[in-house]
Amino acid sequence: MSIGGREFGFDPFQGTAVIRGAVEDDHLTGKLVRQGNDHQVVTLAFEATADDAGVIKGTLQSGRCRWSVELRRG
Repeated sequence: MSIGGREFGFDPFQGTAVIRGAVEDDHLTGKLVRQGNDHQVVTLAFEATADDAGVIKGTLQSGRCRWSVELRRG
């Protein structure tokens, strides 16, 4: 994940699916819409909050799949 100004980029699967979104106060929201197999539209959404310690906790969702995400500086 990279955060700059009021925007962020997040590559949750370390591939080519980069979610781009907005940072507003301590809240991050972003969405990636792309064409999947059989020309179906696939949406990957990320919503999270950052605490004072810099930990980002949120949810990554695509269709019926949902992942809990916790990001820390390492």
